[in-house]
Amino acid sequence: MGKRQKSATNTSRTGLLIVHGIGEQRQGETSEKLVKGLSRLYGSDVQVERGADNLPVTLTAAGQTVRIYEVYWADILSGERVANTFRWDLILSLGWFPWLNWKAGRLPRNLYSRTLVVLQTLLLLPITLLLYPIYLGARILAQFAGTIFRKSPPPEVEVDEDTALARLAARSRIYADRAAKEPTWVEEILDTFAGDVTNYMAALGDPQLLAGREDLQQAAVEIHQRFYAAVAAAEKDGCGEIQILAHSLGTVIAYHALTGLVLKPAANLPNGRTYQLASRLTRFYTIGSPLEKIRFFWPGTISEKRLDAFKVINEQAAAIPGAQPSESRIRWDNFHHAFDLVSGRLKRFDHWGKVTNHAIRGSGGMIRSHVIYESSPTFLEIISAGLFGTTRTLSQSLTTRTVNRLSSIGENLLLPLALLLLLIVGILMGLLTAFLPGYFISLPFRLLGWDAWVNTIQNFFAVIMLIVIAVQATFGVHKTAREMHRLWANRQQTR
Repeated sequence: MGKRQKSATNTSRTGLLIVHGIGEQRQGETSEKLVKGLSRLYGSDVQVERGADNLPVTLTAAGQTVRIYEVYWADILSGERVANTFRWDLILSLGWFPWLNWKAGRLPRNLYSRTLVVLQTLLLLPITLLLYPIYLGARILAQFAGTIFRKSPPPEVEVDEDTALARLAARSRIYADRAAKEPTWVEEILDTFAGDVTNYMAALGDPQLLAGREDLQQAAVEIHQRFYAAVAAAEKDGCGEIQILAHSLGTVIAYHALTGLVLKPAANLPNGRTYQLASRLTRFYTIGSPLEKIRFFWPGTISEKRLDAFKVINEQAAAIPGAQPSESRIRWDNFHHAFDLVSGRLKRFDHWGKVTNHAIRGSGGMIRSHVIYESSPTFLEIISAGLFGTTRTLSQSLTTRTVNRLSSIGENLLLPLALLLLLIVGILMGLLTAFLPGYFISLPFRLLGWDAWVNTIQNFFAVIMLIVIAVQATFGVHKTAREMHRLWANRQQTR
């Protein structure tokens, strides 16, 4: 790694590419979080220059100027374009992916043991299956809350026989149809947050994964074009050094762009600047990164062979006076939080030299830990050293540390309890669904007074329904998983 060096041809200006994470974020939102954190660290010693829409453009501290280039892509996966695109079939299938990857020889044996893959699969299968009743529980409670707070009048109905019972039955059918089909805020959250992951990864696979949503098939291409446009802008502005800060799914996007997975850098960095990214990239900061998990589920998108395209650029850079191959210069700092279920240590990404993992402690529990990295003293100390060449430590008062600990404890208690409640509601709804057919079929026997048959019929059909659900949850999901895995594998083999 060594100390940061600047060639004779470089200026003191550094270009910082910021790649944001999931969700319908506002442009500049991630940049503002970094500015806020650095302002806490440096106080009045950091100057912020703002441009159009009051977005931060440059940061200056300790005689160093950093120009910000945000790789903004939230608008590509937002609004009507992603409505109703969240894939439950994909989520339920993911539990099988590690084992299917292992069987297909896609997980390197020197990195993943058979025991590890089997244990992880046995853990993932029930977790992915339990996610669906949790979703059902959340949807039911959202519908219940919507019914209470909805101020619209009862739906107008047309009935053949204008009686109170007929109108009630007609309205009941409308409400039932609404409950089954009408989206709630739960679906909106899934589409705009978790859906970013499924839509982006689906865009890397076979077009059949996005059948009927052709507008999303080019999403990954459009996002990576934004990345290369930011690199070109930094080069045009004369940045002698390029650093990258990426969060959450943005770390996956940045890594894919650096390795040329979707687009080749040579075709997207104009005017002969292809070598510049490789020769001038010095620091890569990843916060809340799921890259280790992405490699486990989709190893075809992260393989050592993919780095050949980047290595060729490095070889070209080595032939240019004053330029150095990035493999000897790049430093990769990965920040992860113990309670952030998305992030983790990067243990299998030493392609550009050893990744330095930093464990972030405090400042959030299971709910907030994924979005607090820019306020972490550890993160701010390291990124300030990389950007400005100076090291400062952000001290926190005892009161602040105590409040952070208490809030973390509260989050770590609240989230499991909330998920447990949703799971119970979802399972109860599933059991009700299983018992209802038997109840309705037994009604004629109940009216005829054949009570001896009632319980037998109800129990028989309940058992049948539970068997159907169990078969679908195992064999049905496994069949779907194999088909989806094939679609991804076929596309990756042709890249």
